[in-house]
Amino acid sequence: MDLSRKDFLKLTFAFIGGATLVDCGGGTGQDDMAPPNCGQNGTKAKIADNHSAPHSLIVPKSDLTSTTNKTYDIMGAADHTHMVTLTAANLASLLANTPVTVTTTTTLSHTHQIIVSCA
Repeated sequence: MDLSRKDFLKLTFAFIGGATLVDCGGGTGQDDMAPPNCGQNGTKAKIADNHSAPHSLIVPKSDLTSTTNKTYDIMGAADHTHMVTLTAANLASLLANTPVTVTTTTTLSHTHQIIVSCA
């Protein structure tokens, strides 16, 4: 028995429970999700080699428009602190929704690399 394309698709849809197939970029899945936007949603930070009692970095949305460098204490729940500076250029990059990578100050003979991106 030869199946036409139409009959094949009908059988396929019946087999997979009537799921709708959509062309690439056709309006379902992650394509519909709004892209990350620092100015609207703020930032998130991934801190490399973080401790069991982790450091944390919060960059206020209001800092993204700063024309001067901003320095943050990332102590969080750790038993020691590090400082990290986001330059005015870093902040402008975040405002343009481009992630930045920075390194903390040295404390207890170590640093942490931090990737700051849009939430």
